[in-house]
Amino acid sequence: MILGIISIAGPVMHLSLQAAPQQPQATQNPRAGDPQAITDGAAMFRTFCVNCHGVDARGGTRGPDLTSGRLVHGDTDAAIFNTILRGVPGTDMPAAVLEEEEIWPIVSYVRSLGAAAAPPVTGDRAAGERLFFGGAGCMRCHMIGGRGGRLGPDLSRIGAARAPAVLTESIRMPSAHLAVGYDTVRVVTRSGSTITGVLRNEDTFSLQVMDAKEALHLLLKEDLAEITYPKNSLMPDYPEARLDGAKLRDVVAYLVGLRGVTDGAVAAATGVGEVLPARLLAASREPENWLTYSGGYAGHRFSALKQIDTRNVRDLAVRWVFQSGVSGNFETTPLVVDGVMYVTGPENHVWALDARTGRSIWHYRRALPEKVRACCGHVNRDVAALGDRLFLATLDAHVVALDAKTGSVVWDVEAADYKAGNSFTLAPLAVKDKVIVGVAGGEIGVRGTIANIHR
Repeated sequence: MILGIISIAGPVMHLSLQAAPQQPQATQNPRAGDPQAITDGAAMFRTFCVNCHGVDARGGTRGPDLTSGRLVHGDTDAAIFNTILRGVPGTDMPAAVLEEEEIWPIVSYVRSLGAAAAPPVTGDRAAGERLFFGGAGCMRCHMIGGRGGRLGPDLSRIGAARAPAVLTESIRMPSAHLAVGYDTVRVVTRSGSTITGVLRNEDTFSLQVMDAKEALHLLLKEDLAEITYPKNSLMPDYPEARLDGAKLRDVVAYLVGLRGVTDGAVAAATGVGEVLPARLLAASREPENWLTYSGGYAGHRFSALKQIDTRNVRDLAVRWVFQSGVSGNFETTPLVVDGVMYVTGPENHVWALDARTGRSIWHYRRALPEKVRACCGHVNRDVAALGDRLFLATLDAHVVALDAKTGSVVWDVEAADYKAGNSFTLAPLAVKDKVIVGVAGGEIGVRGTIANIHR
């Protein structure tokens, strides 16, 4: 990725700001050494933490394995306390809505999980990477750093989420550890067509399925003759005859080392249904879609659709309502791309919705730093679409690339320093292979920048 910064001079406004008092840094666990604290913490963990970290704390696709002895963000009492209290910006770890006396028992419980040293991981990591993207065929279903398939979970930080033993079993028998959000579904339409794929979401009236070719099917149940839910993964088993022990250890060694989005080369987007530059240039020819913030580069913000006119506008009625569950101001202009609506909300939430039903296909939430000095409100005006990715400009002055079909993070770069008062609230502009963003607050004298980021 290439990041170029152009300084834009504007009127200067001098403000007198008084810093808010700093929260005291927790350093010592007042319940350290108390066996009852571990019991109490286990109960709290089951209530608040299992959705991401698993019932046995061995990790999931959203939260790391806490039994591995390798806590990515620090393993001292103070570090664990602050991770729980404040969350981890840029990850799925939110700030806890808990009192200090409720967090310390969880700290005690987490510390108790890592008491045993993790067994060493053998295997050749470089050989494992070659197998993953080559002979073993893992990339057909899984993505790492923007490379690979979408039928299985993104594995860019799987080393922080799963223990080596669990990874080994998941490769040998994928159905033994089905990840949340990757259930298999098989539907038969009333016309006799069969679709088998990953269930992205479902409600009483509709379901959304991604098939083996990664095509997204937005289905109404009234159009289906049969729906079944096989309890097996779409990923194939890898018995000894298919992947011997040495190769398996190499693949596990590679996966264990994955702790976040990689900085490697990302494959270029190609294929039907993606927002390629040619579609953006000719956006006015697709009035059924809304491919960029203003509808097209001309910026008319005018739809050429003709079904609604002065004769029938009075008959408009609510077809569906999407309840975001997020409080705050919504200032987004939704994008619509081939039946999928992309919506952003306050605090940098992003949703992909089935435009016919309002059903959420996926939801991305960015964990923001504790103190973001956003000049103009914690709002966002939507994403930009380019290729098979969406680009979000965040309140803490990052640009995040999301996979448009799954919501997984492809990359995340800092475009400005939020601690200096920089923030992004705009919808980025995609031009050719570039994404352009700018700092908010020009109307109140903020001296900002424009960033040009290569996708």
